[in-house]
Amino acid sequence: LTLRLKMDFESPNPNMYDLVAYRIRYTPHPHAGNGWCIYPNYDFTHGICDSLEHIDYSICTLEFETRREPYFWILWALDMYRPKVYEMSRLNVEYTVLSKRRLLKLVNANYVRGWNDPRMPTISGLRRRGYNKQIINNFCNEVGATRSAKVVQMAKLFHVARLTLADTTRRAMA
Repeated sequence: LTLRLKMDFESPNPNMYDLVAYRIRYTPHPHAGNGWCIYPNYDFTHGICDSLEHIDYSICTLEFETRREPYFWILWALDMYRPKVYEMSRLNVEYTVLSKRRLLKLVNANYVRGWNDPRMPTISGLRRRGYNKQIINNFCNEVGATRSAKVVQMAKLFHVARLTLADTTRRAMA
């Protein structure tokens, strides 16, 4: 069972026809147990949460671009604050798996010791590998945000790390 919103059937965007707001499932939730049977849909709650938290900029990847229209429609219908929304391409680093679902499989199968394992391409994994926040921020600034798909070479991260550490690291010869 679902609860749908009657939005705009004349829109060229199919996401505006009748968006699912809630799903009703009579199965136990992994965390809440049998306490609930109604679950809000991401497309319905995304804009509401951003508005309630007074988010200035909602930044998404390009696959959510068609979801912008229902995002604003829901906020308009509820007369809520509307953040600015930007879509950009996702960061692709050569020879690196960045998909959260695929990384979760590695964690669940115990191939790695968690999300902060130094082999993981996560912020906490990079920090455990020795990359400080300045290196990560400089790398992100160097790569930049774009709408075109591109693959960044891992050597770029190494180069940014060397440049960032060059100013603060002591050098010694043995």
